Amino acid sequence: MDDGQRDELLIRLDERMGTIVERLAKGDDCMKDHGARIGKLESFQATLVGIAGVVAFAASFVWSKFSALIGGNS
Repeated sequence: MDDGQRDELLIRLDERMGTIVERLAKGDDCMKDHGARIGKLESFQATLVGIAGVVAFAASFVWSKFSALIGGNS
């Protein structure tokens, strides 16, 4: 292998490495975007669970008071 062939191979290798690095960078950006969206969804889910807990507590409290008011055994 002479110097010209070696240089051509090194250039091709450099171009391919550049392409790989670009694709990895795009993948990193995509993963960051997914992470942000998943974080927002998890936050929204936690909010819904909290609201459901408060509603369940309020409903049970109101039911117990209503039951006691009408003569139940609560």
